Amino acid sequence: MKFHNKKPIDRLCGLVCVLKSVLIIFGLALGQALGQAQPVKVGEVSDDFEITNRETGEPLKLSDYDGHVVVLDFFAWWCGPCRTSSPDVEKNVAQFFHDRDGNEHGVPVTVIGVNIEEDNPDRTDQFVKDSGMSLVADDLSEVAYKLYNERSAIPLFVILNGVSGNSDYDQWEVLYKKTGYEGATKFRSIINKVKPGFPAPEIVKPLVDLSVELGGTAIFEVNAKDETELTYQWQFEGRDLVGATGPKLMLFNIKAQSQGTYSVIITNEHNLKTTDSAKLTGSNVAPSILDHISKLTVEAGKDAEITIETTGAEPMAYQWFFGDKAIDDAKSSTLFLEDVTLEMSGNYHVKVTNDYGEITSEVTRLIVVNKLQEALDNRDFAFDSGPDETWVLDVATNSWREVEVSEAPPAVEDHSLVYDPIGYRMILYGGEDGLTWNNTWSFDLQSHTWSDITDPDAPRREDHTAVY
Repeated sequence: MKFHNKKPIDRLCGLVCVLKSVLIIFGLALGQALGQAQPVKVGEVSDDFEITNRETGEPLKLSDYDGHVVVLDFFAWWCGPCRTSSPDVEKNVAQFFHDRDGNEHGVPVTVIGVNIEEDNPDRTDQFVKDSGMSLVADDLSEVAYKLYNERSAIPLFVILNGVSGNSDYDQWEVLYKKTGYEGATKFRSIINKVKPGFPAPEIVKPLVDLSVELGGTAIFEVNAKDETELTYQWQFEGRDLVGATGPKLMLFNIKAQSQGTYSVIITNEHNLKTTDSAKLTGSNVAPSILDHISKLTVEAGKDAEITIETTGAEPMAYQWFFGDKAIDDAKSSTLFLEDVTLEMSGNYHVKVTNDYGEITSEVTRLIVVNKLQEALDNRDFAFDSGPDETWVLDVATNSWREVEVSEAPPAVEDHSLVYDPIGYRMILYGGEDGLTWNNTWSFDLQSHTWSDITDPDAPRREDHTAVY
C-alpha cells in the first residue's frame, strides 16, 4: 500500500501544496526540538481529544466511545491511497463488526473517518459519499492528528481500546498505529483481541415460542441478571416496540398480523448487550404466505430452489405443483429442483394447509436457458444498477423489479459491464464521477448480491471497453 505525504503535488495544487507540505514537516520538527508533546506510540495511553462531527456540527470526543474499540481513519480528499483504503475499512471493518454486534467478545467497534483537509469541502463531501463512511469528523486544526502523527503522511490508522476494567490493556491504550493500510484482516485480528472489561448481561430464563388463539393474550418474559441495572427494548420483526422497555411483554387481543418474531435487547450500564427472541403464532389461524419468488432464471444443468415464507397454526402441510400436476415428494416450504432441464421451464405453485384452512401461493415462473448469455441475447433477462439500488429488468414484458441488496457500487458513469458465464455473474469495472476509478464489482445473478472485488493496483479507466 502506498501513502501520500501531506499534501500531494497534483494538477490542482502546484507550488502552494509544496509550501504547505514543507511548513507541516518543518513545524513537526520544530515542535520536537522545543520539547512539545510527542505523538502517542503503540502501548501508550492516549489523551482525550475533541473534534467536530461533520454531519451534525456537534463536538465529538474520543471519550464519547467509552467501552468501544475505536478505529481512527485519517484522510483527505486528495489522498489517492485513501480512495482505496477508506471504502475497504468502512465495508470490511465498520460494517463487518456492526453486522456482528461487535467483535468476537461482543465489544462494540466504532470506526471514525477523520478529515484533516479544510480546502474544497465539496470534494470532501464527495469522498465521504463514495467511501460510504457512516461516521466522519473534521479535525481541521489537527488536534487529533497531532496526537498520533509521526510521519506527516496519510492514510494514518490508529486503533484504541476504550474498554475499562480490561486485564490486557489500559483504557485508551493505542493498540495499533501505522501510516498506510495493511488490510482489514490485520485490523480484525487486533480488534478481536479486546475483551469486555465487564460481562454482558446473562439470560437465566430464555424466551420460548408461543402459540395463542386469536383474540387471546400472549406474554413473553425474560429473566436476566447482571451486576448493574439493566434496560430492555422489545422488538417485533426487528422494529422497536414503543414503550416496551421492561422484562415482560404483554400482547392483548392477538390478531393474525401479530404473528412473527419478537426479540428483546438487554443492555447493562457498560453498554454491553444480550439478545433473545421467540416466535408467536396463532393456534387457530389458517396459513398465510408472507413472501414468495415470482420469477427465477436458471441455466440448464444447475439447481434451482423456490422458497416461500409462511405463518399460521402448526402443523402445516405443503404440496408443490408444476402447472396443475402435483410434484412427488415436494412437501416442504422449499422446492428443490436438481439439474434442471429446458423441459422444466414453466409455472410452479404450492398449496399450504393446516387444521384451520388452506392457501395457494401465486405462481413462480421458472425459466431454464441453455446459457445465460442466450437469455441476454434473446432479451429475456437483463439488469441495471444504481448507486444505492439494483433493479432487474424483464425485457420481454418491459417491467422492472427492484432487488433489495445490502450494498451496491457507488454512482459512476462511463463504466463497463460484462457477463461472466463461468461465474454466473456480471462484472462492473471502472467509471468516473469527476475522478476516474478502478472499482470492480461482481453481481451474482442467482443470489442477486453485489461483491466488491476491487484490486487496488488495477488501472483506472473510464469510457472504455471490456470483453470477457
